[in-house]
Amino acid sequence: MTDRARSAGAPASGRRVLVIRLSSLGDMVMSMPAFQTIRRHHAGDHITLLTTRPYAEFMASSPWFDAVQVDVRPRWSRPMGWVRLARQLRQGRYDCVYDLQNSDRTGLYLRLLDARPGRVISSTSRAANRRWSHPDRFSLSIAERQNSQLALAGVITPAAAPLPDVSWVAGDLPEAVSSRLADASDLALLVPGASSHRSVKRWSAPDFGHLAAALLENGLRPVVLGTAIEAEAAACIRSLCPGAVDLTGQTGFADLVRLGRRARLAVGGDTGPLHLIAASGAPSVALISGQTNPSCLPRGPRVVILKREDLSTLSLEDVRAESLALALSPRS
Repeated sequence: MTDRARSAGAPASGRRVLVIRLSSLGDMVMSMPAFQTIRRHHAGDHITLLTTRPYAEFMASSPWFDAVQVDVRPRWSRPMGWVRLARQLRQGRYDCVYDLQNSDRTGLYLRLLDARPGRVISSTSRAANRRWSHPDRFSLSIAERQNSQLALAGVITPAAAPLPDVSWVAGDLPEAVSSRLADASDLALLVPGASSHRSVKRWSAPDFGHLAAALLENGLRPVVLGTAIEAEAAACIRSLCPGAVDLTGQTGFADLVRLGRRARLAVGGDTGPLHLIAASGAPSVALISGQTNPSCLPRGPRVVILKREDLSTLSLEDVRAESLALALSPRS
């Protein structure tokens, strides 16, 4: 593990707090209200986030954590990796531990902690002394789930879970990105990526291409976002709409927020970037299949959900109509 601390250590009178949230990007965004609640409750304490490498730098810039540690996820067959992990966790000497991942793996992490009297361990794991359970917890949104878990642990929670907060993201777009958008206004962000091994969760690239052309005809500039894995989809979209801007592989998490703040519209599937863009305030159309848990939908000020059991049955006309209605309506 590596430590990305912003401060030298815990205040002399403060407690040491560990928050565990490993992945994914969408889950990280949906956990932001819980991060904010924990920070407020532990205002004078030193809070460490344990997460996976892709999210460490982004979360280290947030206002909620004093340190961020990277979970290297030791293999089950590598005992020395587990020994090093146990040593790292015990060196933290944490007074409070909030396991927001609540997986079998993190339940084992809790068992690696040293025995300390009075420690609060909040989790669904049997290793927790503030064990949270719910007869149908997956019917709750992640924000509602975590609110209930934290309340059981003695954390004062808001009456209703607030929306994810990304107002802390500062700075401008990188020059390489902003130069591509120099003459572009009224951006329409297209996020075609989703789980590659679950085709029913993906709306087709040709459909995105035809949507891009329709948006361009209505005065919106389509911008395709995603990792380099989406390069083929982006090429297909541009073949049908040459006026679209391809930024796949060129944006980090903070850039997605910055673009979302400028956008008139975002359209995408069940994918982490759309969660982040929706949280930034961009009017968003989420294309959701039957394989997406209803508790894990994107949350933001203006989000429209279009759901079909299989996204191949979602018509271009339905998406076009909803997208234009949302993009061209006045923003409050």
